[in-house]
Amino acid sequence: MSKLVCNMCGAPITEKICKYCKNEIEDDKYEEYKKMTSYLEDYNNTIKKKTIIGEKLTEQEDLKFRALLKNRFIPNENFYDVNILFHFLNQNKIFSYDTFEQYVMAFTEKTIQDFAKSINPKWNTSHVSASIRKLKPGWKGCAIAHYFYSFDQDEIKRFYEGSLGSLTTILHEIYHGGHDLMITNKMVNAILMQIIKEDIIREDDIRKNGEDNYYYTNNYKSISSEIFAQQMAVSFLEYFLKTMNMSAPANYIEFERNRTDHDISNQNRKIIVDGEEKIMTVDEIFDNVIVNYPEKLNTFPQLNLEYVVENNKVRKKTKAELNETLDALEDSNAIEYLQTVINKKGLN
Repeated sequence: MSKLVCNMCGAPITEKICKYCKNEIEDDKYEEYKKMTSYLEDYNNTIKKKTIIGEKLTEQEDLKFRALLKNRFIPNENFYDVNILFHFLNQNKIFSYDTFEQYVMAFTEKTIQDFAKSINPKWNTSHVSASIRKLKPGWKGCAIAHYFYSFDQDEIKRFYEGSLGSLTTILHEIYHGGHDLMITNKMVNAILMQIIKEDIIREDDIRKNGEDNYYYTNNYKSISSEIFAQQMAVSFLEYFLKTMNMSAPANYIEFERNRTDHDISNQNRKIIVDGEEKIMTVDEIFDNVIVNYPEKLNTFPQLNLEYVVENNKVRKKTKAELNETLDALEDSNAIEYLQTVINKKGLN
């Protein structure tokens, strides 16, 4: 997690004079740093143990813990976020709601930072942030790429009261960030490739048909990014409950799994073409859409496995071209994916 930083070079504050750029830190900022350092000592000596065993914090401990969370001053390895999940799901409110909001934001950031480091240890995750506010009616949470998360305040209040569904919402949004991280890291498999394609289809649909987002609304259960986020969230939830020797209400796991398809086998989608609703497969839609977006092959290099730019237009590679691409590949996941593409019926 981040700490207070020098306003000149961005380095963490540890002394009154920045050891990197020699900038003199403002008095109030340096005093804040010293206060946080003192609070961190209290956290390590007392507060941390209480959050692990589930003992209610005193008012002063609550305030200190909230300040540490707000400033992201607790090192990730010292932040026992999963234990806190357990206590609140058991309706053991070990600290105030205001502190809980800070905890949820810190938990979200830490989880996606850990996810990123598991993919690429060199990844800079300092830009990841989360917020809690009033969202649009019906919205529980949203994720922008892998770096910004928002949760509806009413949803977090339900989580504070022990709602398992609210935890599922948070995990769902975190896993949206997860697939974005994997795509950004140029990873390839069938569902990630389809997420790329459907994101471009949705972008094109909004451009042509307006902000009502027809494609997303009418195909939600089958959209690959929603399948990934929901099924991964439910799998993690099952693992967490089992680890903590907890159980979900009857049929809850099945209910959450069935919010989306379980896999991407259903390829049919409703789409508006020239003002008329049609049923087409994802690839049929995408092959028509991608023609006019050659820049997307730079944004998503994975698409170059299947597509090529000619005269500033994008077309699908022929079977011969795909086999030539396959012969040059070394990544086993890319090889497996492209073999599946080549073996599809109707490819010339």
